[in-house]
Amino acid sequence: MRPLEKRYSLYLLLLVHQNPGQTKTWLLNHDGKNFRIKGERLFELEEMGLVKFDKEPRVRNTILVFPTEAGSKIAEAILNVYPDIRTQECEPEDY
Repeated sequence: MRPLEKRYSLYLLLLVHQNPGQTKTWLLNHDGKNFRIKGERLFELEEMGLVKFDKEPRVRNTILVFPTEAGSKIAEAILNVYPDIRTQECEPEDY
């Protein structure tokens, strides 16, 4: 399975795109679920070059997360097609 198809990958990419510069802890705890899995996905997104990590200069153990240019382009494309996807009517077997 490709990394963007894995659980929470697109969720995290969109969350980083909409909240650039948030701490890694905030992103992982945003919905209060699956901290470990989302941590793995965030590192996979970094390996793919879709997000980048930066140290907070004032606090030594705080990591900030920003989208890269490629990550922002993918997130914007997803947000552009989302209204069309949301209004499509599908039967359960179509999924």
